[in-house]
Amino acid sequence: MFSHHLPHETKEALENIKTYLSAGNEVVQYAFTFLADLVMQNPSMMIGGIAAGSVPPNDVVTDPDGPVFPVNPGTTGPFSGSVFLNLSTG
Repeated sequence: MFSHHLPHETKEALENIKTYLSAGNEVVQYAFTFLADLVMQNPSMMIGGIAAGSVPPNDVVTDPDGPVFPVNPGTTGPFSGSVFLNLSTG
């Protein structure tokens, strides 16, 4: 069995997000950049939100259709991407 040790700060952050998402709040918004291998991939930025109100029994919340914006102005976009967050393991 794989043992996954998270720093205390990460565990606390995940627990705070889980508490927020479990309540009747609206969404947790996120934004992150993907710094890619410039030869094979385009660097991109993804934004979106994970709806609150219920956390699945497996503690994995998802945004299956977040907009992804290429950083390179020569690349067409936006296009869709998906993100998931395991609230137990990060």
